[in-house]
Amino acid sequence: MVMRLALLLVATAFTCEAHASSLADKSDRYLLEMKAKIDQIITSRKAARHRHVNSAAANESVTAPAPIGSSPIMPSVERRPPQNLFIRSDPLDGLALPFDYPYLMDGKGASISFSGNQITNTQTLNANAFLALRGNPIKNGDLLLGYGAFTYVNGTLNNPPRLATERNALQAGVDLQAAYSGGDYSSLLVGGLRPYFQTDFRGYAQIGGFSLTFEPYRMNELNLGGRAAALVTGPQYVSWYWRILPELNYFHVGDQGQTSFRPNRDYAFLGGTVQLRTLLFDGIGPGWLSSRFYFNGSVTQFWNIAARGKEFHDSQIEFGYLISKGQPIDPNIPLVASISAVYNNGTNRLTFVKRDEYKVQLNLQY
Repeated sequence: MVMRLALLLVATAFTCEAHASSLADKSDRYLLEMKAKIDQIITSRKAARHRHVNSAAANESVTAPAPIGSSPIMPSVERRPPQNLFIRSDPLDGLALPFDYPYLMDGKGASISFSGNQITNTQTLNANAFLALRGNPIKNGDLLLGYGAFTYVNGTLNNPPRLATERNALQAGVDLQAAYSGGDYSSLLVGGLRPYFQTDFRGYAQIGGFSLTFEPYRMNELNLGGRAAALVTGPQYVSWYWRILPELNYFHVGDQGQTSFRPNRDYAFLGGTVQLRTLLFDGIGPGWLSSRFYFNGSVTQFWNIAARGKEFHDSQIEFGYLISKGQPIDPNIPLVASISAVYNNGTNRLTFVKRDEYKVQLNLQY
């Protein structure tokens, strides 16, 4: 009996040992299988991440925002040489010298008119134009630099002279600009310094000074500073963007000439301009309608901190129609002709003349 019990215990022990060994083998196999699956998942995720990075880099090279008007929106633009001559309505539209292809911005054109009265034998020239000629932009990492020379004319010239009512200004100087992107050209800051000398159409005025202007860009989130073309966003009934342009303008008046400034006095205008620009039926309808009509508005507010903060303002509303096949319709042709109705109310900061006027004008932008 005892012998049988001993043999049974020995057999049970061997059986348990064999079973334990089998469980250990199964556990080891399970762990190995789990390790293999984990390795497979890690390898798969690494491969997916690698493909994503490569895809993002490839997409960035095609669609990433770039300095105002580069090839991501209009690929054929890169076949053109960079634009170095600018014809605009005012210096605020010339704040684009650091960029290779700034003509894709929706700028406002210069306007010049001439009229003659055969009965009174008088002639009148009315001009509002900003012309800039720039050198090649300089790129240093995320910092872009632009420089050039400019001329700005504004006002009316009469023949024979009517000096009591004639108001005009001619300004010329150097334009130095910089833009910092931080690697993202849809979000950047542009600044411009313009030392200048100002006279009038007859050469009487003697005014010298400088202006300092800034403009922030947040195009993707806020439509601030620029908008995406219809080729990127798709057709829109109203395509729009807005601008904020803080500015300091300091100058000394020796002789006021044909302006309304006071002689032998310093002026320091601190303030800025807010603009809203819209393009109607952007990419919608036939050629005569699509991206042709536009509506612009702006408000300017300044304080003369050299005269105890005396303030003045100016505002403008413009509704127009793009005539020529130019920007923003065909970005390969930077020349734009348009006709518009304009209403101004406030004080012209170039001549310091108060105005409440409307006009219909032909505009040319390059």
